Amino acid sequence: MKPCLSLRSELEESTSAAQLNTQEKHQSHTQALTLISAFMHEPVRIVETSLKKNAAFLGIQEARRNTVIGRRKITDYFKTFRIEQRQDYLDLIKDDRRSRILATYHFGDYVYGMNTLACLEKPGRRRYVLSHSAANEAYFKNLRAGFGDRAINHSSEIICSQTNASNLSQLLRGGNSTLVLFCDLPAGFGELTEVHFLNRIAKFPKGPALLAISNRTPLLPVINYNDGLNNQIEFATQIEPRLNLDETLQAGVKRITQELVNFFERYFLQYPEQWRYLQNLPLYFLKP
Repeated sequence: MKPCLSLRSELEESTSAAQLNTQEKHQSHTQALTLISAFMHEPVRIVETSLKKNAAFLGIQEARRNTVIGRRKITDYFKTFRIEQRQDYLDLIKDDRRSRILATYHFGDYVYGMNTLACLEKPGRRRYVLSHSAANEAYFKNLRAGFGDRAINHSSEIICSQTNASNLSQLLRGGNSTLVLFCDLPAGFGELTEVHFLNRIAKFPKGPALLAISNRTPLLPVINYNDGLNNQIEFATQIEPRLNLDETLQAGVKRITQELVNFFERYFLQYPEQWRYLQNLPLYFLKP
């Protein structure tokens, strides 16, 4: 009888632990919803719907990036990208051989959107993307199928763990290079600076602004989003890397980072479900 009683006790303990774990997960989920609701100034039910849409949206994006897609299908998809400011961009890059930072965000189909923009660069210009992990071969096959010889390849990838600020500075100072940097990474991906976001104090990466100022490299804020019909690519006025009169480097970095966040915030408020880090929103805000 003792073995049976022991087994029953173990089963009861296991069931109790599982129930406790489920309760903790539910409590954590509820707390996250409450926080995101407060930061977005939206009811919890609206936030919950946005998070579900966000998960579905990201799932589609990941599948499109990590699965080889037929040439015709991927070519048709790339045709959905629209650049209303296309001529403005061509005019901007026409005679400016300086290096440039495309300051962008994990928003919309940023993967193929930034590649669409990169394909407008003049032949011979070096194009780079700073990434936290290497893309797989399916991604590059899709690019070759859709963009042909204009597509970027493995040589365009710069992996964060394999480089440093000094290497990036050398690249930018060499001129005639375009570097894609993401400006919306959460805590844990480099140094941060305090800015205003959603009517609160938040922390966003200072790296793009610091790199621009230190290397006299202009920043062009760029964002990708889906308007329900097409994938749109839009950008703001190019930011020149100059400090204002009597402005310290720290103040200049903070000012430019705020400009980048202001640009992003307009799109976030309209299409929150298209931001990769929506579920991580509380991480951007300071503790009270």
